[in-house]
Amino acid sequence: MAKPIDYGDLEFTRPAKQIKAVNLPAVPQRIFDGTKQYEDAARGFGTRCFERTVKDANGREVPGGIILSHRPADAQVSQLYRMPVDPSSTELNRLSYFDIGSGRTISQFCGIVEDDWRGVRRRGGAIMVMDLTGNEHFQLWHTQLGSYISVRQVHGFFIEQGEQQRYPSVCYYARRLQYGLEGDASPFILSSRLVTPSTGEETTMYFTSSFSLDDKYLLVIRLYGSAYTALYVVDISGEEASPPKLIEFPGATEKTEDTAITIATFSRDVNSPHLFYCTMNGYGDFGSIVTFDLDTGSVTHVTTPSAGVQAIRPILWETKSLAVTTDNIIFTANVEGWTSLFVMPLSGTHKNTIIEVKVDWEGGWLTFHPNDRNGKPNEMTLGLTSYRSRGRITYLDIAPLLSNVKRDENGDAYVLASVSSFAQAAPPIVPNEVAPKLIKYKSFDGLEVPAIYYHPAGQSQTPVVIHIHGGPESQATANYRTPTHSYLLNELKVAVIYPNVRGSSGYGKKYMAADDVLKREDSVKDIGALLDYITSSMQNELDSSRIAVSGGSYGGYMSLASLTHYSSKLACGIENFGIVHWPSFLENTAAMRRAARRREYGDETIPEIREFLERISPINNISKITVPLLITHGENDSRVTVHEAVSTYKTLSKNVHTELIICEMEGHGYKQKSVIEFTNAAAILFLEGFLLSKSNL
Repeated sequence: MAKPIDYGDLEFTRPAKQIKAVNLPAVPQRIFDGTKQYEDAARGFGTRCFERTVKDANGREVPGGIILSHRPADAQVSQLYRMPVDPSSTELNRLSYFDIGSGRTISQFCGIVEDDWRGVRRRGGAIMVMDLTGNEHFQLWHTQLGSYISVRQVHGFFIEQGEQQRYPSVCYYARRLQYGLEGDASPFILSSRLVTPSTGEETTMYFTSSFSLDDKYLLVIRLYGSAYTALYVVDISGEEASPPKLIEFPGATEKTEDTAITIATFSRDVNSPHLFYCTMNGYGDFGSIVTFDLDTGSVTHVTTPSAGVQAIRPILWETKSLAVTTDNIIFTANVEGWTSLFVMPLSGTHKNTIIEVKVDWEGGWLTFHPNDRNGKPNEMTLGLTSYRSRGRITYLDIAPLLSNVKRDENGDAYVLASVSSFAQAAPPIVPNEVAPKLIKYKSFDGLEVPAIYYHPAGQSQTPVVIHIHGGPESQATANYRTPTHSYLLNELKVAVIYPNVRGSSGYGKKYMAADDVLKREDSVKDIGALLDYITSSMQNELDSSRIAVSGGSYGGYMSLASLTHYSSKLACGIENFGIVHWPSFLENTAAMRRAARRREYGDETIPEIREFLERISPINNISKITVPLLITHGENDSRVTVHEAVSTYKTLSKNVHTELIICEMEGHGYKQKSVIEFTNAAAILFLEGFLLSKSNL
């Protein structure tokens, strides 16, 4: 655990709520005024769940609605809303008002059918998983907002996460729900049993995945690292849960330690309760869908694209989301940063036919939530995010589409789908937004690197910001944008490039592993290759003398590393909650994350690895940075602690113009209105001064 931060002799100003800054000029009101339309457009909507339809005291059905998350204009953080399922309605009711003065996060919202809380039995309610200060130290909270579908509670069980003290492990407990507690204020404890005991191997980290329909089995995923996860089954039918049993997939072609299983969910068919569907890359480079039957040990390939495997429909891209309903499996594929939606009916004329659902929209990133728990498995919400909209909710019913299935030139099935929009769940659209373009360039070793590129409309040679995503096992997609994206394009006429350097997800496991440990700086060389590509191949569009680099988290490290290697080619940089010293990052990051991060970045307790990490750490090469830098960091960040930002500022500011913003009651990323708006405005002012003016102080 990191020691409390010592700011020493830093002299802070407080220019905004929850903001303290060092060496930061006053941000003019014109920037806040100019960003308002973009801030409003960025406050998108997200579906949390469908409510369960229930009966009132008179036996009449009360139809459930849809629970949304959205940050209203007058709130510091996101709140919960309810709207009817009927898209012709414009009703939207705010359910929550809690603002606890911090960048709190609701990571899960799990509805329950009914509860007996303190002797008062009520329908509905929910269990939320929420932290208080942005530090990702989550707790369980109970709230009574209405009746929602159950996400984690099935029949009589509820799964609760806990941390064991002896080892920094994340384990899970199964609690059997009960009634009849005394209706007073005395504390009580629900009996529980440990279902994923710690192995004693430093950090053990499990995630619960799915209950079987008959409550006999629980699937849990053990996380070793982003590229290595293993699936276990626990028999919870007896008085004591069985030890987790590793599921081994017959015929897998990849090494166990090179296999990642990201989603596993049981069938909803009572005739095959122990069959589950999962996404995994154990049969090739890409994550694909397979089924596994616990009773027979047999595997069926659904989308596996590998040679020698007979799949229902091979798909040569990463499978992302997966939902199993009574009637269908529904999933998406990530096609170079754009989402494609698929459905496979489990009965009827098109049984076991994978059908692409081609939604009539501009394209981008798509999420879905089916309404299976209310007996409507073909009904769903789609969350659409594109260059035009930062998250609007639409309605789709698959059933009518299945009467008009078409085939393309390859014989693959598809349907054309129009969606109905919820007018009350759509952020305002900014006119004249720029569509993204996919570009690719060659790196130092011939590897092809993809990037998402936006260029201001009607402009010729413009400045450019290279924004690098975090992770590193993440991806710049058609919905990934820096918070100042639209202002840069429309107001400052600055282009933006989002490179997917080696180590990014979405392009197969080999590409994702290409930056591991001793290959860390190969990803930095990908940025060097992009700088050369801008100079040699984009000179008619971009001004190579005015390039800035920015990023957050691992992207913050990449920004700093790029500045240490390529300051002569850059005008300035912005670093948000980034890693500056690898050994101290690994020592100070949250204990439950440490083992997985060591697998990606290297184990600092091994002398030769520590020497390498010291050598590439930006703090040990800070003298090579010769251009201005803006640093922002959440004070309660438990992933990359604020020590990283403070040490960077104290060292670099001795010789180079450096600005520092510390965001109070924020963690790894910013949730509060005042913090979001101020850090965005400060970044714009910084770029005006050091990118547009070519000024280096």
